[in-house]
Amino acid sequence: MAKHGFKILSLTIAGMVASIVVTLIIVNSLYSTNQDHNEVIKREQFARLVTDAAYQLSILAGEYGLYREERARVQWLQRHETLGRLLQDSQYLSKSTKLTIERLRGHHTRSLKLFEHLQNHPLALKNGSEDKSMTFHHKRLISGLLAATQAMVSQTSILISHNKKAHNVATSDAQWLLTGLVLLLIWLLVSLWIMIVVRIILPIRALGADIHAFGIDMSYRIKKERDDEIGDVASAFNRVARKLRETMVSREALIQ
Repeated sequence: MAKHGFKILSLTIAGMVASIVVTLIIVNSLYSTNQDHNEVIKREQFARLVTDAAYQLSILAGEYGLYREERARVQWLQRHETLGRLLQDSQYLSKSTKLTIERLRGHHTRSLKLFEHLQNHPLALKNGSEDKSMTFHHKRLISGLLAATQAMVSQTSILISHNKKAHNVATSDAQWLLTGLVLLLIWLLVSLWIMIVVRIILPIRALGADIHAFGIDMSYRIKKERDDEIGDVASAFNRVARKLRETMVSREALIQ
């Protein structure tokens, strides 16, 4: 009695479809992983740029507050504008960094107001001596400006910490994903190899042994145990063998 099963052609098509599906899954997963990695890199670059700008603002604020150099004033305003553009870029805003960036924006706005007050503050002299009230106010402005810029530096450290954690998580996820994809690919290849061996190679070897047995004994017939292409070959071989046997018996009868 024939064993019911899938046709080899059906199994081949199923294997091809499974291979295409797995390939698409792998490509999509790798693409998503690459996108996440690129996002993490962009945020790390953003954090470095913000940190550099915040440090430069802190240094330039001290220089301008102490020496009132025009160079320091111009550079401070340029760095402040650059940092402002970075902080307003929404592509770097995420759930983990939203609060930190909002605090940075607050310190950024406050530092500009303090710097404008510092620019307009008159370092006047009265009767050859410093006006103590103006000097005290001037020192408070410098202190406040330095505190605001240092607060920005502190927030950038938090931002870098968040990005480092995000980078570690993305790297770990990528490693697990690649491991899973490799295991899935191995499983698919092993399954295909087993299917080819069990459904094609071993039956063909058995069919070859049956044909060899027929060469020794022409009354030998192949048992049809499969309902697939190899079973069809066995049935066709048995029909040919039966007709060949009948022809030989007829020839022997005529000779006699």
